Parts: sequence; C-alpha cells; structure tokens
Amino acid sequence: MAKKDAKDKGSKGSKKKNAQLILRLDKEERDAFVEMCKELDTSAAREIRRFIRGFLKEHDGTEEAWSPEPPVAAAPVAEAPVAETPVEEAPATED
Repeated sequence: MAKKDAKDKGSKGSKKKNAQLILRLDKEERDAFVEMCKELDTSAAREIRRFIRGFLKEHDGTEEAWSPEPPVAAAPVAEAPVAETPVEEAPATED
C-alpha cells in the first residue's frame, strides 16, 4: 500500500490557499473579533474568507468591485415643496 503525500489530503474539495492578505487594525478590534469568532465556534480567517467571497459574489467581479477609488455616491435629489392651496373649480359654461 502506498503512503499518501500530505498534498493528497483534500479538505472538502477546497483549493489550496497560497496567498496572504496583511492588514492593520486596532488591537482592541482585532481581539474582540477573534474572541467573537471563538464564541461562535469559527475562526477569524474563515470569517474573513467568507466576507471576501460574499463581497466578490455581490459585486460579480465587475470593474466597480475592483476599482482602486471608492464608489461615488449620487447626490440626493431634493423634492420640491408642495403648496397646500385649494384648487378653485372653473365656472361652468353654458353651451
């Protein structure tokens, strides 16, 4: 019987993770996030990966999702005030 290599071990058909994302955040935020993940019986890395997959799916890989600049929000349109004056009926005309 041949021994399986460590590479042959598949974890639920997932692809091998071969990249890192390094980010900076407040220590208190990081600690609170890690603690919350532990309480929810998950890992911080798993939740961040889930967020990234959801974000990509939500934006469907469109250019806007990959734009280096933040999206510009449309300016709110002000509604014109409505006058509360009664409308007079036109006098009836005889034909």
